[in-house]
Amino acid sequence: LSLCMGLLVQYAFGQTAADTITSSDMPVSGDTLRFSTSSPLDTAAINRLNDTGANQFWDFSYLVPVAQGIDSYRTASQVNLAYALLISPSACGYKVADSLPGSPVSIQQLYTFFQITNSATKYEAVAWAAFIGGFPSPFNYTTPDMIYHFPLAYGNVTDSSSFNLSISVSTFGSLKQVGTRYTTVLGWGTIKTPYYTTAQAAILVQSKVQETDTVMVGTIALPPIPRNRIEYKWLIKNEHYPAVFVTTPNPNTTASITSITYRDIYRDSLHIPPPNGVNNVTPGISILKAYPNPSEDGKVNLDIPASWTSFSVDIYDMQGKLLNTSRNSRQLNLQMLPKGEYIGRVSSGDNTGFVKITK
Repeated sequence: LSLCMGLLVQYAFGQTAADTITSSDMPVSGDTLRFSTSSPLDTAAINRLNDTGANQFWDFSYLVPVAQGIDSYRTASQVNLAYALLISPSACGYKVADSLPGSPVSIQQLYTFFQITNSATKYEAVAWAAFIGGFPSPFNYTTPDMIYHFPLAYGNVTDSSSFNLSISVSTFGSLKQVGTRYTTVLGWGTIKTPYYTTAQAAILVQSKVQETDTVMVGTIALPPIPRNRIEYKWLIKNEHYPAVFVTTPNPNTTASITSITYRDIYRDSLHIPPPNGVNNVTPGISILKAYPNPSEDGKVNLDIPASWTSFSVDIYDMQGKLLNTSRNSRQLNLQMLPKGEYIGRVSSGDNTGFVKITK
């Protein structure tokens, strides 16, 4: 009787556990998720953005791919051992860009790292990292960007959150991102795509993002840059990746589309050299030890491999500012520096080591 009643309720109201997304449906380290990009000049996709509410059928099976890429999720230490000094070991992320064009300083291999927090109720962007001027530079969000609040199900109230990221490089300047994200589940139903050829249960999640970027080049403040957008994601349980991801440029309109991507299989006709792959961890990068650490008197010994007979030691503050350089000395004297945390970089030929030092 109980089983029959449960089936009747499920039939009457339609939405089931298959339409509820939790933290277990998010990407994890080791996920290699292929996507295709479709033309943003797609009026049919614009119409799908307006298909909200209960028991929808979203048909994206007509999408034609024009390019492909892969999002490979890795922990901070798997991407670069130096990132493990600052970024949570339980966070994982993917490369969002190979480089930042137009920057006055070289910015390569840009990553965003995400983490499930607050007893598995939140999925947040918690850190950003890149090689800036050749130096691996990780930065934690001052206030994380809460992408989702779980459980995600149709009928839940809109979640709002603020985020803040500050990036400061002594040889360049700084970048500050401040914004607010409003997320709601607009509908539930089934979806078909070139990848999901059989209709799958899905929910449609909308995030309205109002963001302002402020850039300082040296001491010169550039005009604030608004980066407002709406993100639409069709999520399927156990898939770890949106079935379809559409962005529009203005939070007040869906009249145009910025991008359309969707989960897909490998397609020979679109195979291109992969700028989207994650580089392997550089064999010449190591995490070194220091003792005593923390140091009360400012004198710190570095455990540098004996084979590194000629080396330099650079000491940086947590904002990436170079404070001191020495050569061929395994003992540092940091007495002149205030109490706090510092990053040491040891360079010997093709070998590089990093160590976090607390005074």
